[in-house]
Amino acid sequence: SSVERDQRLMISWFGIRGIGSLFYLLLVIRHDVPEEIARVLLSVTLWVIAVSVVVHGVSVTALMNWYRVHKPHAQ
Repeated sequence: SSVERDQRLMISWFGIRGIGSLFYLLLVIRHDVPEEIARVLLSVTLWVIAVSVVVHGVSVTALMNWYRVHKPHAQ
């Protein structure tokens, strides 16, 4: 890929996170997982997504400032 390593890292950090988790959760639930286990998996998945959103939201300014300082050509 022509994308630099630092750019790939930034893309991976800010990329879509929860969609894959929800997809796999629904795939597992669709394959007749007992309701009790499905509820636990749903709860854990939604909590992880929520924490991920908060962590990414809190860190975005610091990471973008770091990137701007270390990559002067980036806009």
